[in-house]
Formats: sequence, structure tokens, C-alpha cells
Amino acid sequence: MSQMTSLDTLDLSNNELSSMPILSELDSLRTLYVGLNRFQALGDALSPLRNLRTFVLKGCHQNQELIIDKESFASNLKLEVINVTKCAGLKWIPGGTFAQLPYLRFDNV
Repeated sequence: MSQMTSLDTLDLSNNELSSMPILSELDSLRTLYVGLNRFQALGDALSPLRNLRTFVLKGCHQNQELIIDKESFASNLKLEVINVTKCAGLKWIPGGTFAQLPYLRFDNV
């Protein structure tokens, strides 16, 4: 991915990924789609994406647990939209997870 440093939008949806790929080279990435994969946790995989504005995780595989913790979006201070829908495996998001996101105007979780 080092050749795609100016990439603005990336759609990784429906790829059966079990973990987030390393996206640290994508400095310009503003929009990321990751629905219908097999993630169990986001962890801090999004941390390098400091210009990320939109994160969409639309759909999880049935019976697949998903964990979003306080560190998942801690470094994405420019994030404006979070859309996590159709994901029955997401049972709980810790309080304060989105508190440090000053531009977040819409979150559909």
C-alpha cells in the first residue's frame, strides 16, 4: 500500500478479512468502508489514519462478535461520521469512546 499514499477512499467491504490490514502508509485516507468482514476487534488499527473523516462498517457476519474499545478512534480527531450498522455482534461500546472526537456530527451505531 506504500504506492497509494494519496488514496482518498478505500473500500475493503466484503473481503472476509479477520483483522484490519496495516494502513499506516495511507496518510490521505478520508473515507474507509470495512463492512461484511470477520473482524473481532478494531483495536488501534485506525490510529495511523489521522485524516480519516468517515468510517463505515455496514454489516457483520452472523454470530461474529465485534469489540470497539476506547482506543479504536482515539487518534482520529478529524472523524466526522461513524456508521456501524447491521452488526448484531456489537454488544457494547465503552462510555467516552467518542468523547475526544470534536468534529463528530453523526454517528449511527
